[in-house]
Amino acid sequence: MSFDENGGNEALRDGMSRAVAILIGSGAILWLLIASTACLAQAPAWSRGFQLLPIRVSEASRRAEAGLRAEGYTETNHSNPSEDAWYCGGQKGASAAVIMCDQAPNNGGTWINIVVSTANTTNNGIPGLERQKLQARMNSPVPATPPSKPPAGAIPGTWVYHDNDSGYAIAQTFAADGTIRATDGAHGTWRIVGNQLITKWENGWSNTLQLPAVANKLTGIATGPGNERHSITLTRQ
Repeated sequence: MSFDENGGNEALRDGMSRAVAILIGSGAILWLLIASTACLAQAPAWSRGFQLLPIRVSEASRRAEAGLRAEGYTETNHSNPSEDAWYCGGQKGASAAVIMCDQAPNNGGTWINIVVSTANTTNNGIPGLERQKLQARMNSPVPATPPSKPPAGAIPGTWVYHDNDSGYAIAQTFAADGTIRATDGAHGTWRIVGNQLITKWENGWSNTLQLPAVANKLTGIATGPGNERHSITLTRQ
């Protein structure tokens, strides 16, 4: 469910007062009143729209901030996290936007109220288009951020392998082609899977170490052919 309106300069006061009436009880009221006073002084073009979405306020706030960024706005302020009411404001050139999120009665979703004003113009279509873009962003969940994959280029070089359980230590050279050679002549291979460095050795041992390195050290577990497990550390030379 959604509603929208564009206002000319002479309609701005009425439109803003109705927006305030809808948002009574929201933490955004003070900010909106200040913003509307400034708008009245300069009489910009403006547009307002609101929609009811079947989501929590916390999810709406994530969509709002992501939507502002996606549309090129710089976030200028926001309220504290809350499941009752929340708002954020952003600026992009001559356009200013406020997105307000209020919990609907009886946990019936979240009301989203978006006000966009654009200075130095009487063309209501300019803030109207900006408002429509932000409303469209609010309709879409924020994609989950996939875990970053450490660059393979950070691995090649010489590392000292240390078995924290037995005290055994040996230098190992990791080559860019995915091979490893230890100073005792042992050979192995390495690859990155997610945020882990996996090595496999010709003697049946395999190592799993967590990335990225901390203070030039990787920590993990060595697993033997009989499923024995040792705590290990690799330290870059």
